[in-house]
Amino acid sequence: MQGQVINGFELKKLLGKGGMAEVWYAENEIGKPAAVKVLNENLASYQQIVERFHNEALVMVKLDHPNIRQVYGYGYIGNRHCIVMEYLEGEDLEALMKNGRQFTDEELRRWWDQTVDALNYTHAMDIVHRDIKPSNLFLDKRGNIKLLDFGIAKVKESISLTSTGAMMGTLMYMSPEQVKDTKNIDYRTDIYSLAVTFAQLISGTCPYDSNSSGDFEIRERIVYKPLDLSGLPASWKSFLTPYLEKEPENRPALCHFGTTPSMMGASRQSDNLTKTIAVEANTPVAEYVSQPQRQTLSDHPTSIRVPEATQTPAGTEQPKKKKKVGLWIGLGVGTLVVLVVAIVLFLKLREKSIRNETDDAAYQACVTANDYRSYMRDFGSDALHYNEAKAEVERLVADSTTKAIAEEQARLQAEAEARAKAEAEQVEDKLFENCTSIAACDSYLEAYPQGRYVTEVEAKKAELKKEAEQAAAKKAAQKDAEKKKATKKQQEHKKASNTKTVKKPNADNKSGAPKLKINNKRGK
Repeated sequence: MQGQVINGFELKKLLGKGGMAEVWYAENEIGKPAAVKVLNENLASYQQIVERFHNEALVMVKLDHPNIRQVYGYGYIGNRHCIVMEYLEGEDLEALMKNGRQFTDEELRRWWDQTVDALNYTHAMDIVHRDIKPSNLFLDKRGNIKLLDFGIAKVKESISLTSTGAMMGTLMYMSPEQVKDTKNIDYRTDIYSLAVTFAQLISGTCPYDSNSSGDFEIRERIVYKPLDLSGLPASWKSFLTPYLEKEPENRPALCHFGTTPSMMGASRQSDNLTKTIAVEANTPVAEYVSQPQRQTLSDHPTSIRVPEATQTPAGTEQPKKKKKVGLWIGLGVGTLVVLVVAIVLFLKLREKSIRNETDDAAYQACVTANDYRSYMRDFGSDALHYNEAKAEVERLVADSTTKAIAEEQARLQAEAEARAKAEAEQVEDKLFENCTSIAACDSYLEAYPQGRYVTEVEAKKAELKKEAEQAAAKKAAQKDAEKKKATKKQQEHKKASNTKTVKKPNADNKSGAPKLKINNKRGK
């Protein structure tokens, strides 16, 4: 994907990847940064996921507010859907809470006011966010809030994704009317969710404990029990309480902190809200619908106009023709009601089936722990495979921890073995360097029969042996020569000695007796 271009923006680096999409950092030719959200390729064939993805772009491109993330455009890279949007630096409030960040009262008041401004802006445009929670409130580098993720937002003019009232959002932060899965969800559901979100931001604790309470129990508490605000300061408790009314019509309009919540303006959109009147099959319509309701129904495109009952004087018998007409009207109305109910049920079941298919596809696409976390966050705690995804996250984290420990032990062992090997090689190297004699070579070969220098040592030993043999032969030859020389000299000396001992005899002494020399000096 790196280097691909979408709407003039080139993908530079991957910022993150989840179960539904990747987010890339991109720049255009003049260096303007952008974040490009790319739908995962394996989800392109799932219509509802694509519709939700496309819906996010359609909704956000209309919005121009400093506290709402901007969308620059929509396009494709191959068969992958892409949203080009404002690049933000910072973290969402949920991530900050998990990292142990403590929020000051001043920060919380400023963030409340900024979020209120953003929601009042969207509500004025008939857009309901429907998923207000800490992870969708992004704190940028300047300390300002940016509202994110309009993927399941509802635009009144075009009821997309949830036309049958199927529940979408995050259970922990849902309003009672969202939990009850009615078609009458309007902007006031965002008011309730915002109050729950800030109750958590202030107290630092989740509104409901999913570890000790099941989804059904949490739904019951949302619908029937007031939210516990005992951990909040008195100023925030009194301010948020009106926004947490169970009945939407009792919630005041959103206002800045420090301003007393007022019902003024709370019903500014009530005339435009969809109204549904449930008619029981065995109850006459004229008796069931009150006069104010009849007036409302007359303005609704799917409502039923009920003609005023004709007053008949007492004791006067109704003509049979009129009775038959009334009977046919009653049968027609009953049939129409049954048909409408059947259609609604069919659409609701179809919507549920599509959502289940989407849910299952997203789960099957998960591979890493982050994928499963994204699946749990996107589909909420009522997802088909929520518990399996949670178990997979725990397993993958445990496996990752075990693997990390094993890798660390293997690394330490490898280092120890490397050190031991290096030390052994140093000893071998030293013994090899000392191979200057045959005895030293024999010592090396005995110590390292499979050593690194066996060939060199054997060659060295053969060379030393040859040199020793040559030296011994030379020495023997020299010794033999010296011996011969000594023998010859001895023979010569003996011969000389023999020559001096044997002398020639005198003429007058033929017998060979030695001639005596007489010293005449004494006689003189």
